[in-house]
Amino acid sequence: MKVKKNSKVIRLTESDLKKIVKRTLSEQGMGDEDNEHPLHRPITLEMIKEEVRDSLMEKEAILEMIPSDKVDMVIDKISRFVIEDFHYQIDYLSDDLQNLVDHVLKY
Repeated sequence: MKVKKNSKVIRLTESDLKKIVKRTLSEQGMGDEDNEHPLHRPITLEMIKEEVRDSLMEKEAILEMIPSDKVDMVIDKISRFVIEDFHYQIDYLSDDLQNLVDHVLKY
């Protein structure tokens, strides 16, 4: 994903986005006070924003390219992209799964 601001392009790779989602999912399971299974809780935009912020803080070169008054906006846009991409992949996998089930049932 590319975010362009003030003629500077910030690039996050698919692996960066996957790390953000994976880290969010794994941290959901930590501190499970109510004993609810971590995969049964929804991933929230706030959770993704926190992970994006943490990831940006680890990448100083990228963070330096973002004007300080625009950091929150960039984090919000990246987080929304992650959520949209996640939903798209779930929908895509659902279609593939349905096709596989249909194929298996034919034989």
